[in-house]
Amino acid sequence: MSAEYEEILLSNLRYPLKKILLQSQNLLSEAQTWSNQRKLQQLRCETEDLLHFLEKSRDQTKIFFVEEALQECIEILNHLYPEALICFQRTRSKQSLLQGQKSFFRQICLCLLQQALLAYRKEDKQYLLLTLSPEKNFLKFTITHGGRNFPRWQQRFFQVTDILRENSAKKSFSKIQLAQRLIEKHFSGKLTLLSQGKRGSTFCCYFPQKFLGDTQDP
Repeated sequence: MSAEYEEILLSNLRYPLKKILLQSQNLLSEAQTWSNQRKLQQLRCETEDLLHFLEKSRDQTKIFFVEEALQECIEILNHLYPEALICFQRTRSKQSLLQGQKSFFRQICLCLLQQALLAYRKEDKQYLLLTLSPEKNFLKFTITHGGRNFPRWQQRFFQVTDILRENSAKKSFSKIQLAQRLIEKHFSGKLTLLSQGKRGSTFCCYFPQKFLGDTQDP
């Protein structure tokens, strides 16, 4: 079985398992007897063990769906920055596969997205636009601070004001450096700042050598 089909199989298995965890949690709060609670707890433990095994197997294959990883990052940031509006779009309907460690890709995305969010003042509405563009020989991932269809903001990625928390400028710059090192080391790619303007700033991640192409949505 090829790595692509293994990834699709693992992805299809994870969804019902996560659904079992969610439903069992709801049932657990309604369970009236200790026996039912114990059975539900046992079900949850076994399901979590199986999910952990699937994730471990997935890491060993070192191949993942890029869109899924991005959505996970957006969910994390939605909890950390509930006032932010993070939009995601892709130029093709098919999902994109990338070879490499998913955890490193998520770390790259979180570093860059947090850097972009820190560029806003606290009283400003935070807008980010993520664009995934599978090209012929590489995968292009673009983050726009502001955006063509968003209001114009004067703040830019590398303009950090005194409103931000202490040492935020130093921390933000280190996030950019960390993301760049991870892209170069683990994905043989590069990070490029495309523009800094009144409509917002845009930077792009290129993953040229290990992009495996598109696959049908599972």
